Amino acid sequence: MNEFRFIDDVMPDVPLADAARVAETRARALNDARFSQRRFAGRSRSRFGWAVAAVATATVVAFVVTVPRLGPDAAPRAGGPGEVLEAVADRAAARPKPVESLYWRATTQLFLRVRVNGYVVDDWGRQTLWYSPTLPTVREWTRLGTVPSTAKGRAAWERAGSPELCASHRDCDVNLPPIDRTLVTPDSSNRPARPLRVFNVPLDVKEVMELPEKPEDLRARLLTYWPAYSKAKPKGPDETVDDWLWSLGSSLLWDVPISPGTGAAVYRMLAALPGVRIIETVQGPHGRVAIALARESSFEGTESRILIDPSTGDPLGLRKALVTARDGMPSGTVITTITVGKSDWTDRSPHVPKGCTSDDVEKCVY
Repeated sequence: MNEFRFIDDVMPDVPLADAARVAETRARALNDARFSQRRFAGRSRSRFGWAVAAVATATVVAFVVTVPRLGPDAAPRAGGPGEVLEAVADRAAARPKPVESLYWRATTQLFLRVRVNGYVVDDWGRQTLWYSPTLPTVREWTRLGTVPSTAKGRAAWERAGSPELCASHRDCDVNLPPIDRTLVTPDSSNRPARPLRVFNVPLDVKEVMELPEKPEDLRARLLTYWPAYSKAKPKGPDETVDDWLWSLGSSLLWDVPISPGTGAAVYRMLAALPGVRIIETVQGPHGRVAIALARESSFEGTESRILIDPSTGDPLGLRKALVTARDGMPSGTVITTITVGKSDWTDRSPHVPKGCTSDDVEKCVY
């Protein structure tokens, strides 16, 4: 597939990458990791294994883990994209441990381009997830706008009387907040948070924070949940276990409170999936240079790219584009973007409007 087409009306604030900046970022990612390896050479690596995020500590120890291999073909060629990914994964593992507080708060910006009611529309929104080891989960969805994607489509839509467009839910009868308003969805108070239950992974927040930090161990642990998911999923496209691992790994990166070591393991696990390409330099959100893990879905006709900051190892988000034309959109059209915002532990509580419950969503908009 050709490189992503970064369409002006999809990401208008993203300039083209500067070649010198790309080279500088790549060099910094590699050199910083090598410096860290020299600095800690000779120390016992077992002393620096990350504890789970629930353990509060006054001292943060940075380290570079030994690069795990998932097979003989996983070794990168010298100086190539694989080496860059290894350095980036090392830097991800060396990020400071988050200290557990009242809620884990994760915010992402979402963009969809989809055909709705005969129009190809662009839909923007912001999601904030509030997960707690002890308190009910709260989800916030803020509508930022839904408009036809092209001037021609907008003119046709206006001639038709500007009917309501509901790209996020495909159904205007469901409860949707007005533009620039937020819908709060609290879980019932008697149910502990299971952040990954959409994947049939029944782990609570504490268990998520304790996921393995070696890619082979992480993969083995996650695969124990595949049979239940495969059996329970609704009839539809033939989703494979690798499709499921890719989606689950993506969610781990920006939705839930995993340890830095687990984050590095996710990168390595996903990079080892069949058909995954490591792209050394791509355009990231807001003009940032990124490294990407790219994979074509076996059933969607799309290619997804997980974007990673090469300097810090932080996940930047995801871009999904069509491999084949669909719904009047040509091959290469970006149909989904996820841009990672702030994710952290906070002692704040989410704002839940008075009278808002999971059974009375009409009172849950602010």
